[in-house]
Amino acid sequence: MAHKILHRRGLRAGLPTLTESEFGFSTDTKELHIGSSVGNLRVMGDYITPEMYGAKGDGVHDDTAAIQAAIDTAEDAGGGFVLCGPNKTYLISSSLYHKSGVHIFGAGINSTIKASNTFPVGEYLIKNHGTVGAHTYRAGIRDINLDGNYRAGALSTLYAELGFYANLNMVGIEPATYALLMSNWTVLNSFFKLYISAIYGIHDTNSGVGAGHWSGHNSFYDPRLQSCIKALLIDGFCTRELISAPMIDCDSASAETRGIELGAEPSNCTVIGGAIENTSANGTGLLAATAGGHVFLNVKISGGFATERNVNTSDIDIIAGDVKSSRAISQDRYVVLNGRFSGVSPNGTMTWAGDAIRCGSIAGDGAYDLWDFPIEQPQGAVIKSISVYAVTDDAAAETKLEIFKMDYNDASATSVASQTFVGTDFHQWTGLSYTIEANYYYFIQLSGKRSAGTYMYLYPIRVMLDYL
Repeated sequence: MAHKILHRRGLRAGLPTLTESEFGFSTDTKELHIGSSVGNLRVMGDYITPEMYGAKGDGVHDDTAAIQAAIDTAEDAGGGFVLCGPNKTYLISSSLYHKSGVHIFGAGINSTIKASNTFPVGEYLIKNHGTVGAHTYRAGIRDINLDGNYRAGALSTLYAELGFYANLNMVGIEPATYALLMSNWTVLNSFFKLYISAIYGIHDTNSGVGAGHWSGHNSFYDPRLQSCIKALLIDGFCTRELISAPMIDCDSASAETRGIELGAEPSNCTVIGGAIENTSANGTGLLAATAGGHVFLNVKISGGFATERNVNTSDIDIIAGDVKSSRAISQDRYVVLNGRFSGVSPNGTMTWAGDAIRCGSIAGDGAYDLWDFPIEQPQGAVIKSISVYAVTDDAAAETKLEIFKMDYNDASATSVASQTFVGTDFHQWTGLSYTIEANYYYFIQLSGKRSAGTYMYLYPIRVMLDYL
């Protein structure tokens, strides 16, 4: 038996109250409604396309006005989707202004928004329409190419909140412009799988904005940045940014090459996984200025100058990471926990936590449990202090630190100095001034002993060195 589906059509404002199970389609907003006991319920909304407003998508015709009209229509409807079709190149001659609740979708690598040859140099293809007190909320862009035609940046998220940006391929970026500019109250946005090929990658900042303005709590997942001089710069009052699994490749010969640079004011930024690769002999994988509280967890960092600090004000932690360079670090209070740190000819001061650090439980048999930690540092480095944290309920428990050197020729080890501490505490062996000599392998032996029936744990050792 055939069933007849009842439906009505008309403008949304003039759509009558539908009977139960009756459908209605609003021709202006492209929405489908169904009647119910509580009134009309919206089932779905159709996509708005730039072609509805005259766009050609042929890479020749100027589609700026058409795309902007589609965005404006979606905003006027309370939010919606603008679909840029497959095998289309939409040429624009000026910036598109993104609006609250509007999501721009492409069809993957075959959908492109591209700057024309008359596009203003240094401007952005897409800019948020937000202003002070009137931010752009819950907007998004995904699955599209943003081609600056070497005249423009890709995206500026000025005053953007709770946005979602995914699978964006940013290419053809103007050489003096960042591909992605996040500024002036860009907060709580998520960026998934950004692919950026540009001299300048991402700039996360709000410098120059009045008091009370900041950026932060943004999340980057699986960003890919290549061919950069500066891949990711975070400065201004930015806080609690999360970068997960970045793959950064800086291969410029410029001495200013930076993988990740943390400026003077950001705080509490976290990088988890991924790799910061800097193949430039003069480049830096990680550069941090006066900011603090940053954590790099299981990150591979490499470069001619893998890690540098400009001013020694606060700690950066690398946990379970791998740091390799020809000159590893230039200033102090840098901590590597449960990770590897290798390099030659560094200068300045460094807090180091060794290679393959162990946090161990001590047997309660009255004898010392021993662990050896190598000091893979160059000739001329000076050991200044060693510290370790001991946790125990045995007031008489002993923690012992001892420096050894081993002759490369006959493999004989000689004790250089030792120090024993008693009880539970953060034990710090200070006042040291022991210079690492050539032709010797150095290591620190950490040991502890406790009485039966008690407990004792030793936490990572840290070594402070000066470089001459």
